[in-house]
Amino acid sequence: MSVGTTRRVDRARHRTRTSAARRIESFDCEFDGDFRRRSLMSDEVTRRDFLKFGSAGLALGLAGSTAWPQDAAAKPLRCAFVGVGGRGTGLLKTTLELQGVDIVAVCDVNADNLERALGLVEKAKGKRPDALGQGPYQYRELLRRDDVDCLVVGTPCNWHGIMYLDALKANKHFYGEKPMAITVKEIKLIHEARQQHPNVVAQFGFQWGANRARADAIRRVHEGAIGDLVEGRFFRHNSWSSL
Repeated sequence: MSVGTTRRVDRARHRTRTSAARRIESFDCEFDGDFRRRSLMSDEVTRRDFLKFGSAGLALGLAGSTAWPQDAAAKPLRCAFVGVGGRGTGLLKTTLELQGVDIVAVCDVNADNLERALGLVEKAKGKRPDALGQGPYQYRELLRRDDVDCLVVGTPCNWHGIMYLDALKANKHFYGEKPMAITVKEIKLIHEARQQHPNVVAQFGFQWGANRARADAIRRVHEGAIGDLVEGRFFRHNSWSSL
């Protein structure tokens, strides 16, 4: 191999190593978890592994969190769903497989989606939950209800920022789908609210980003278990299942 070729290979390896490190750092930010309807949000609107990466994790996370009273461990987790389209319905079906979780309310402005979700809950649990579908902001009623322990939000992306911010300010635990928000302003407001309400269990979906196997792999890389990460190649046909 010529000197020129060797230098090009070394530079390529360096770029690959740097890129990989950046991806790992970014991934850690997602795993740490600490972190609309309008294109720009006005001043008006000023939790662990999810089982199958669905809303089941909220029950698991709350059970082990200091934000969840220990004397409540034997009580059902009362959950409300906001947005039950395709993704929201998937989360609902996962939650219905759990023991110790009650679906007390479903909120969706689409009458067909709402009726389908109500039917799924009634068939699985034998009881029809409360239905909220009178307007886009009716989800705020759930934030004021003492019989709702947590929310699962599966609304369109443009609603995420405002709903997550409202939930944090109302001290209401929640799981929310990705993305966390669609503007920098929303992200900053959510981050500030998260710091002000540290006891709120807030879990955001990141396409299996909180999967324990992935977190363990990242930890091993950081600990030097495989030495320097120089290059990685990967192909998968199914982008939905876990690795």
